[in-house]
Amino acid sequence: MGQFAALRSMLGLADPSALTDAGRKATELLLRETERAHKLLKEQKLELDALLDNILQGVVMLDADARILVCNKRYLEIYGLSPTVVKPGCTLKELIQHRVAAGYFHGNVDETVSKILTTLGERRPSTATTRLANGHVISVFTRPMENGGWLVTHQDVTEHQRTEQEAERMQRFLLTVIENVPSTVIVKDVRDLRYVLINKAGEKFYGLPRAQIIGRTAQELFPKASADAIAAQDQLLLQLSGGATVGTQMVETPANGFRHVMARRLAIRDGKGVPQFLLSVIDDLSDRNPQRETGSPAPKTVQIRI
Repeated sequence: MGQFAALRSMLGLADPSALTDAGRKATELLLRETERAHKLLKEQKLELDALLDNILQGVVMLDADARILVCNKRYLEIYGLSPTVVKPGCTLKELIQHRVAAGYFHGNVDETVSKILTTLGERRPSTATTRLANGHVISVFTRPMENGGWLVTHQDVTEHQRTEQEAERMQRFLLTVIENVPSTVIVKDVRDLRYVLINKAGEKFYGLPRAQIIGRTAQELFPKASADAIAAQDQLLLQLSGGATVGTQMVETPANGFRHVMARRLAIRDGKGVPQFLLSVIDDLSDRNPQRETGSPAPKTVQIRI
């Protein structure tokens, strides 16, 4: 409270006889309001600090001269920085030098400061990704403020990036398996019943390259009667509550005539049970029965098109 004692002395409150009664009351009122405002600002700062320290991202606010106005604990944790160095008034160069000392940065300090200032000088939002010396990947978003300063957020996306890479790796693996299995695999999107996937065996089975199949509907590949039959089968599969349909049947292909097949069909649903895709896995049995001609349907087999 030393600052308020000094203020009292400046206002003459240390010597009550120096003020009139009205002047004394006015001065005391001013002092009380000043003390109240100071207390309010202190409480607001504590609230702001608590808010910033509970944000998952590192947050730094810079003034127009690129000096730190405020930063939170998460920012210090991400870069292994000391709050005794990185605090209000710390310059950009001092900040980068401290990151070098902490072992989180190995570049040229002056060049880095110059590049950052150039980017900040453009006064437009920007996003960048940087990899730290410890292997962590940080996404940095910079946004200019109206007062000439900048608000910069830093988010550690290492785990997110690793998860994405693992998902991509598994997707490539599964696509490789699907592409090389001997059975025909085809997938349709339930929204418009367009073919979205067909494997190498499926190209041979249909007698068409996948470029002529992917993105098209049955109506674009088959005569109207066949396309209508396929649409009816798709709607029937969508109405099933779950499980797959399995059966041997005669099917008509776009370019290979009728084939005797074992077909397994399944509606792929999301977590809420809503159908997303129609999956068909088909094994061509035609060549396994030498008594059956593939150019026309067998008389006792139900004729189905897919």
